[in-house]
Amino acid sequence: MGPDVVLGTTTGGQHWNVLFNPRQVLLGSDFLDAQHGWVVGISALYRTQDGGASWQPLGDPSPPLWSVHFVSALLGWGVVGDNHVAGNPEEDGIAAPPAGGRLVVTTDGGMTWRQLGGPPNVESVCFPNGSQGWLGVPGAVYRSLNGGETWRLAFSEPEVDGVPGAEDTFVECASPPAVWVYFHGQGAALSHQGYAGVASVDGVHWQVVLDEGYTESGRWGMSVPDGPGSYPGPFSVVSPSTAVFLGWSPAEGCGGIGMMVATGGGTTLSAERALPLNLVSSAAFISAGVGWVVGAGSTPPGTGGCGNPTSEIVMTANGGRSWTKQYSGQL
Repeated sequence: MGPDVVLGTTTGGQHWNVLFNPRQVLLGSDFLDAQHGWVVGISALYRTQDGGASWQPLGDPSPPLWSVHFVSALLGWGVVGDNHVAGNPEEDGIAAPPAGGRLVVTTDGGMTWRQLGGPPNVESVCFPNGSQGWLGVPGAVYRSLNGGETWRLAFSEPEVDGVPGAEDTFVECASPPAVWVYFHGQGAALSHQGYAGVASVDGVHWQVVLDEGYTESGRWGMSVPDGPGSYPGPFSVVSPSTAVFLGWSPAEGCGGIGMMVATGGGTTLSAERALPLNLVSSAAFISAGVGWVVGAGSTPPGTGGCGNPTSEIVMTANGGRSWTKQYSGQL
């Protein structure tokens, strides 16, 4: 998925087809299986029940949806918030309310939504099943054991030099009770923006996986491996033990996109691998080795600048050691 267009493949990426073009900016998607999926646009939520052959507009609650997460064809949760703008998917691939996000739930596949209680300023939510769930708010993660009706603080970033934790917190679930978290820091300066990846395989004990060492070195009270790049990017969870983190380094000019694979519940990191892209918007990995990344194409030699408008999908089968371009065009 990229801005304005949903693509699909049944050939492992050898051929991509346009499945849906709602002619508006798309903020996110969630696919339950090969048949059932939802796409969040800035003016409506859309659903397919036939693998993208047809799409049904479901409207949008007030305030509007920013993201959704479903565990069945009927049961799902979402984040709603005011100030519905598209964010900057070319840089971080993530859309979240700037403030005041709230949690909602649906039991009819997204036709209607009910607001739930919980902490303020919700930014992300995921549920591996109908009862256990995780919620991201600025600098903290909450856990629910009853479908989101009540929440308890599970983990929070410590302050460093009086500076509070992350401005944005994004959670992705694995099999219960595991969760992976990507904290995005407050502000940016000198081509650096703080970030940190954290994981828990049991919902109780937490592993700080990586961080942006220049800005985050004093936060954890211990040595933490440097992450890929000086700015955060998207991330993709494979299992309770494995996740892929992307980042980028604007000081390097065009490109500077890096990727690292965390295994062992975040205790082991691969070497940083470079991607043949100028900017990155989203990533999806099915194993530590095999995955796809969507981003802006690399600028042709001799053209100057980083303004290539072409969107690309690149694929790796060896953990980022090499990449194959599978799609190039306008998304």
